[in-house]
Amino acid sequence: MGVGAVHHIAWRAKDDQDQLQWKKFVQGNGYGVTPMKSKLF
Repeated sequence: MGVGAVHHIAWRAKDDQDQLQWKKFVQGNGYGVTPMKSKLF
């Protein structure tokens, strides 16, 4: 990692299905995806 490097990107999904669709999209484009986190609320 160097100055200006992107470490991670996070966003809020509408629901679990929306998050799963984004996960598949991101992985399908060759990027790594961390495990799904539990809902805080």
